[in-house]
Amino acid sequence: MNADQIPPKATARFYRIKYMSRFLKGLIFAYFGVISLLVIYGRIMSSLGVDVLPPSSETLGESVYQTIYYALSLLAVITLYRLLNFYERGMIFSGANTTQIRHLGILAMAYGLLKACNSLFLPNEGIFMVLTALINFLMSPWFFAGCFIIIITWIMDEGRKIQEEQELTV
Repeated sequence: MNADQIPPKATARFYRIKYMSRFLKGLIFAYFGVISLLVIYGRIMSSLGVDVLPPSSETLGESVYQTIYYALSLLAVITLYRLLNFYERGMIFSGANTTQIRHLGILAMAYGLLKACNSLFLPNEGIFMVLTALINFLMSPWFFAGCFIIIITWIMDEGRKIQEEQELTV
């Protein structure tokens, strides 16, 4: 068999990977499509004078917190979508793939930091709010999951580099 050809077993596996990648991308699209429709519905109803939601009494800090939260969520979805595109193209162990996984780890750590800083956006609680934010950050599962993802990605990247070096020496 030619070394450049993909064996039939591997081809079937690539098709399964492509199918699952497309399925997950469809789920992401459907989820955010429904959320967007609900937001649009709420805006239309409020412009007509019908209150769908109770009036909000958010402070500026809470609004900033929500904006950062939505921005991080959007970045995570974009990164996940890019990663699934690489899987769909058959790029499973590539440098671009590990970069996207690393970005997901960084976003998880940023989300952990944001969740920990939630107490800073609440009304003034005195000197303990900084201490509470620090303890929440150090105890955040998002922070540790992000660190774990980054370390695993580094191991994957080093393994990929070793494999590429071995392919060049043959």
